[in-house]
Amino acid sequence: MKEVMLMKKNISKIFIAAILILLLSTGCNKEVTNKKEENLTSDLSSIMKEIYSNSKIPEDELPILVDTNITDENKEYYLGSSNISIKDGLASEPAVGSVAHSVVLIRIDDLSKIETVKNTIKENINPYKWICVGVEKKDVIVDSYGDIVILIMSSNSTKLHEGFKKVIS
Repeated sequence: MKEVMLMKKNISKIFIAAILILLLSTGCNKEVTNKKEENLTSDLSSIMKEIYSNSKIPEDELPILVDTNITDENKEYYLGSSNISIKDGLASEPAVGSVAHSVVLIRIDDLSKIETVKNTIKENINPYKWICVGVEKKDVIVDSYGDIVILIMSSNSTKLHEGFKKVIS
């Protein structure tokens, strides 16, 4: 009888420990998910800063950058097409000089069209849009997560893409 009681207590302890572990791990996952959602719902300027920060590119390897809001008037220059419907857009490009560097973030209106938007950008963007300079095709990256599309054209495109992946992970 004593052995049965001891066995029931041990089973109860194991059951309670399993429930606690499950609850704690669920709480951690929510925290990670909430951080990711927070990153994606924050303004594009904050996301852009975090991408550069996460890319680990030394300051002396980047030109002095200026952020420009994307409007209907400049959409074709930054995205290669004026036929892309966006909620919001931000481009980060050099302030002075002919340096081939561009990071563009846009939020799109319709998630069902995300692949179409990415393909439109890939097919129409000019990697030699700057005066006398450009980037190779391999240095043009178009990616997305949620309603955000990123276009990267830079000699540091791989590092910047890694910075974007860290923001969304």
